Amino acid sequence: MTRFVALDTETTGLEPLKGHRVIELACVEFIDSKPTGRVFNTRLNPEGKKSEKKAFSKHKIPDSALLEAPNFKDVLASFIEFITDAHIVAFNADFDMDFMNSELHRAGHKFTMQSICSDITCAMALAKAKFELSRVSLDAACKRYRIDISNRTAHSAYI
Repeated sequence: MTRFVALDTETTGLEPLKGHRVIELACVEFIDSKPTGRVFNTRLNPEGKKSEKKAFSKHKIPDSALLEAPNFKDVLASFIEFITDAHIVAFNADFDMDFMNSELHRAGHKFTMQSICSDITCAMALAKAKFELSRVSLDAACKRYRIDISNRTAHSAYI
């Protein structure tokens, strides 16, 4: 049995070291390459950190929609239970892991994503290597693999 969890985030900006936060987190479990139906998906309150214009133009999640969302600390135990010992697959793994490690640290958790999960794979790196590209976007990868994104009007961690 092979278990992996696809993980994606939406954030207030591009730099966790400058205080940018995760505002949406989604994880979808797969066993033997088939979705199990188990999903961890939540919006998160960035505790006063506003989305930068460029980030908002991608995810279109207004700051006001996050005021009643839980803080990362509130969902931490459920999130860790969901991903423990999973092989994580993220499109831009470095970006997502930097943000997730920042959130773990901010919540007072002593471990990193790398120590919680069994492995982490970057789907973007795999696509770049397979197709000998220097750069590949998520939209381009979806088109290449015939994943229908025609109904998507904004980025979303779960979509």
